[in-house]
Amino acid sequence: MSADFSFGQSGGELITDTSAHTPTGGVFFAISVVTAATFAVATDGNITGLNDGATAIPAGSIIYGRFNSITLTSGSVVAYLKEEGI
Repeated sequence: MSADFSFGQSGGELITDTSAHTPTGGVFFAISVVTAATFAVATDGNITGLNDGATAIPAGSIIYGRFNSITLTSGSVVAYLKEEGI
């Protein structure tokens, strides 16, 4: 397994709106919260309670998982990409 993805070298996406964001060619493996954020959708089978639209995740938090899609209710995050096969 390559360590490149663990340092964001596969890229990422700054998300500041309430549109759905789906990575192409992989999944988001980490979400870094820039300004306090609430999630409408953060699809990961292992994390519950994240996408209730009401729980504010504080700025500076990092959430690890395997996210196929992210939709914010408020705030801003950087979602880091893990490409398939890495």
